Amino acid sequence: MKLDGNQEIYAINGVLTFWVKEGKSIPLLSYLMNHKLPYPRVKVDLGAVKFMSKGADVMRPGVTEIDKGILPGDVVLVEDPSHGRILSVGEVLYSSEDMDSMEKGKIIKCIHSLTDPIWAFSKSFK
Repeated sequence: MKLDGNQEIYAINGVLTFWVKEGKSIPLLSYLMNHKLPYPRVKVDLGAVKFMSKGADVMRPGVTEIDKGILPGDVVLVEDPSHGRILSVGEVLYSSEDMDSMEKGKIIKCIHSLTDPIWAFSKSFK
C-alpha cells in the first residue's frame, strides 16, 4: 500500500509486515509478535516497559543490554527484560560502543509503538 509522503506498507498473508519510510524498512509490531527478525536489539529494564509500550524514546538509564555493532541511524527492536517481547521499534542515535559508555540521555528515537496510527491500522487490517 502506498501512503502519503512516499511511504509504503507491506503485508504478508494478511499481516502488516514492514513500513518503508525515508528509505528505511521498519518491521511492524503486528508481524514481530509472531516472527523473529534479525534486527539488532536493545533490552530495557522493568521500569522502562510501560513507557516503551506507549511510544517513549529510549533513555540510557533504562537500558540493560545493547547488541554489538549498532551504528547511528540503524533500526533496532526494543525488548522487554522478562519475555523478550518487542515493545517498540526505534532509530538509534549513537553507536553501541557510545551507548555503552553513556550514563544518561536519549539514545533511541521511537518510530513505531503500540500507540501509533500504524499499530491501530494493523489491528483492523485484513
